Amino acid sequence: MFTYPEHIVQPLNDKINVFKFSPAVAYIFSLCSGISEEMIMATKIYPRTFLRFIPLYRAVHGGGAITLGSKNWQSITLTENFFSNDSDKYGRAAYANAHQSWMRLCAHEIGHIKHTQKYGWLFWYLLVFAYEYMRYGHDGSSLEAEAEQVSKEYTRFNSFVNSCISPEALQKLLEVNIDEKFKKEKILAWWQQFKNA
Repeated sequence: MFTYPEHIVQPLNDKINVFKFSPAVAYIFSLCSGISEEMIMATKIYPRTFLRFIPLYRAVHGGGAITLGSKNWQSITLTENFFSNDSDKYGRAAYANAHQSWMRLCAHEIGHIKHTQKYGWLFWYLLVFAYEYMRYGHDGSSLEAEAEQVSKEYTRFNSFVNSCISPEALQKLLEVNIDEKFKKEKILAWWQQFKNA
């Protein structure tokens, strides 16, 4: 049984272990990345399982995620610690309720959706990544640096909201059980303030 932050991801059409981003979260990621909300909402989110065994990061050390896709589909697979509160098993890396860990990592992965569009086919996408990783390493890859820009933009926006609106206001807005349209209107107002600051 997986545990997950319901304000960030939601089950996809009652399918077991397949999720999608909540509309308000997809909206935030769209603002931060320039990728359409529709594409982000269509991205399937999976926990790592025996059959879906990548990424290869160790969950007990914080885990990670991988984005795969083409022009027509995208998926993000997160290590199982993101779907668990079991601190006996994962220690401080049990991230099921770690809002910022989810948001920063998923924002980064959304950045890779641009690459799925750029390279079009999964084969080319993986080939370019393999080349960059072999030549420059993960942290030296220009593709990773590009994806990280989305996470940094999210972090800047969240920091602005924390300091200029109210501490944890963005997280609280996402968590409250109100209409998604209202959430998006509030997010847009804050985003405009952020961009005009």
